Amino acid sequence: MESWIVESKSYAFIVIALVLGLIGGYFAGSMPLQEQINSIQLQLTDQEQQISELQSSIGLLETIIEEQNITIHGLQTTISEKNGEIYELNSAVYERNDHIGFLQGVIAELESIHIQKDAIIGSLEDMIAELQNEINNLNMILLTEFQIEDIEWNVNENQLIVTVRNTGQYLTLIEFISVRKNVEGSLFETQEVAPPIELQVENVTVINWGGVDADLKLEQGSSYVVRVTCSTGFYYDLPFSIPAPQEPPKYTQIKIVNLVWDINSDTATISVKNTGTQTANIVSISAYTDSSGWIIDNSTNATGTINIGQTAQFVLDLGNLGWDIQSGDEYLVRVTCSTGYYTEKYSTVADPTETNLVKNGGFETGDLSNWVTSGNTVKVVSSGAYEGSYCLEIGGNAEIKQTLSQTSIKKITFWAKCSNPSESSYIVIFFKGAGSFSTTIGPISNSWQKFEATSTISYNELVFSTTDEDYPDPELGYIYPETKLIDNITITP
Repeated sequence: MESWIVESKSYAFIVIALVLGLIGGYFAGSMPLQEQINSIQLQLTDQEQQISELQSSIGLLETIIEEQNITIHGLQTTISEKNGEIYELNSAVYERNDHIGFLQGVIAELESIHIQKDAIIGSLEDMIAELQNEINNLNMILLTEFQIEDIEWNVNENQLIVTVRNTGQYLTLIEFISVRKNVEGSLFETQEVAPPIELQVENVTVINWGGVDADLKLEQGSSYVVRVTCSTGFYYDLPFSIPAPQEPPKYTQIKIVNLVWDINSDTATISVKNTGTQTANIVSISAYTDSSGWIIDNSTNATGTINIGQTAQFVLDLGNLGWDIQSGDEYLVRVTCSTGYYTEKYSTVADPTETNLVKNGGFETGDLSNWVTSGNTVKVVSSGAYEGSYCLEIGGNAEIKQTLSQTSIKKITFWAKCSNPSESSYIVIFFKGAGSFSTTIGPISNSWQKFEATSTISYNELVFSTTDEDYPDPELGYIYPETKLIDNITITP
């Protein structure tokens, strides 16, 4: 920088000398010498002044240059310091980059470890789930419990009916039932329960074992062990014994199967059947009326014996006891055995001149002769009759009907009972002729009752029905479903 300033000054003086020479030559040729000298002096004075000004300017420039040099030096120092700082920053950046690279490696390792950890956690969760399932299975095994509550047997069919209750805390799947003789060394004969029975907690189920094809045969007077096994392997054993055969208990039981009144002789001929297990000795026959109480006949014709399963006839002779029977009289007739057992039957004395318009009204033909049937169960049965040996059994949604030999507006009477009575134990009677009239009878109880009905129209067709087709009752429904027994249907002209 300083050499450039010196060179600049030298060039400036040379330029000034040349200028002065040119000016002097110019004036020398055109002016007198003194004037030229004066002019030259003036010029020199001016030039000296200009040189002084130039020197001042140069000094000022040198000062400015020096200041600029100082500034430049300061800038150079600052740049040098900044370069140092930059170097240091670059070193720090390199270090940070190295640290970042190290951290990135650590992060990659951590990510790899995290992936491995997730895999390990997943594997552990699977193991925990398997262990939980095993624990649940063990709990199910430990908490599975049931017991045999009852055993019924049928030696003839070689069959057991076993009642089982789930007393545990889990649903139980019953898979096998086994039976063996309760003798040391005997083996179970196992039958599979197919399909297995799902038995809910506190619920009860029935399982069958055996059959005629089973190798183990049930015998009276023998002891056995029955085992029920579920899917967890839990089983319950219960010993039981089948009693040896015994003589049936002896008891007396009789039944009045028919009763016919004879107004002329004031007697009743009574057919009695021995339904017990020993010979029945009849010691008296009695009749009851509200006006006189019991009238007892223990004469020869009113007493005797009846063998098991046999029927015998006896005569109740009220005339001999001073009693005059009349048509329409109602009596409660009792037949008494020597054991104190007795059987009773209500009966009305019929007018011998009156003929029942209903044919086979007591169903004593043993079939449905003279009747037309439709619908569900309608049949004649040989047990449970009110009188005689037979009666009608009719189910829900069924009917029987009969066309009469003459038109009537007379009263109809019949006996009826229902084995499982309810609020809908009714029966409907239809009277059909020029028009139609119906009446609903009931409710009918589980013991024999006498019912009466009278039509408001003249009719020649009688219908007994368990469907109220003309007068459906919304509360009871159209069909009266209970099974009823009907006997002694009577219409007299």
